[in-house]
Amino acid sequence: MILCVELCEDDYDNYIDFSESNLVFNAPFETMKSFNAWGITVLQGANCLKQIRQVVYLPDNKDFYISGFTEVSFKEIRSGSISIALYKDNLGEGFIKDSNNNIVKINKEWRSTDQTNFFQYEFCGVTDWPHGQGELKINAEGRPSLAVETDFIVTTGEYILNVDKFGFKR
Repeated sequence: MILCVELCEDDYDNYIDFSESNLVFNAPFETMKSFNAWGITVLQGANCLKQIRQVVYLPDNKDFYISGFTEVSFKEIRSGSISIALYKDNLGEGFIKDSNNNIVKINKEWRSTDQTNFFQYEFCGVTDWPHGQGELKINAEGRPSLAVETDFIVTTGEYILNVDKFGFKR
């Protein structure tokens, strides 16, 4: 079952962790309204857990890992930027370097004419294409939402004990 939950700023800032995520972009950044992320960690204390617990049994005092793709959507994106440090290979073992031994990065920025009433959301994770370590910043109005497949939710303990089963497979 797919459950849509809104993230408040407190959840986003303190309880939702994208650092282990694989980020997939399905539209040009200038027209993007959402992206997919595999491997979001939801820490105990998140307000969105109350919404999820209304539908799915989740044990108390546990952090959770979403072992599958989750759509991250925004109401009104005003502007943004992305920087990706390119990996040498599909395994993510090392970065491409230039002749001065600096890591090769690609960068892109975009903006609309309306730059008022927004909150900046930052996401760091592995990007699908181009493959690398990415840092995405989105300036958007309103709260982002997550479309979570409830069957993909496992405790972080389950994930750690069985990464081959629950982790992203490239």
